[in-house]
Amino acid sequence: RRVTLLRDGRRVLRFRVAIGRPANPTPRGRFAITDILRVRAPSPYGCCVIALSGRQPRIPPGWTGGARLALHGTADTSAIGRAVSIGCLRGHNRAMRRLLREKPQPGTPVFIRR
Repeated sequence: RRVTLLRDGRRVLRFRVAIGRPANPTPRGRFAITDILRVRAPSPYGCCVIALSGRQPRIPPGWTGGARLALHGTADTSAIGRAVSIGCLRGHNRAMRRLLREKPQPGTPVFIRR
């Protein structure tokens, strides 16, 4: 339930996130950043989205938001640290803005572990 940004093996940034709920857990594995989007408010994706190459294989019935995994912001600060999403990782908007200031690039590896 934490995102850690490493550069040359050193921790640059660390922040808490919400993860997938038990019925729709966040898939684990090695993924890559595919797209970086800044979003205008109001949005369920907060300030910004870092889209990943992974897909959520356990989409709930009726979900129309697609199967793509992402690390994105949220205005719902009560969700942070909890298992409440449909698989995406949700961070505070300010943490996501800080992450974007570190200039992540498409192709950057992202490891999702337990």
